[in-house]
Amino acid sequence: MNATEVSTIIRKRVQDGMYSYRIPAARELAEGFSIGRDTARRAVNILQEEGLLICTGRKIFVKSAWEARTSTVRPAPHCPALVIPVTPTT
Repeated sequence: MNATEVSTIIRKRVQDGMYSYRIPAARELAEGFSIGRDTARRAVNILQEEGLLICTGRKIFVKSAWEARTSTVRPAPHCPALVIPVTPTT
């Protein structure tokens, strides 16, 4: 199985809601599809280039769901790892 075939399956799982927020890590994808990690990474890269997925460090998210969840938080100015909720101004 090549990266294009794997990316097609992952895309279908996202569309079907099987992966609605976070995608398994490349290692887990490799084990699940019985492929190498490089092939799993290439499949994720294909979907990232299409704008379907977003990678933040080692975690892989469905871009639309990630953006929806992170639109209500912003990094704290003094500590990037600390997140402060954004309160809408009225």
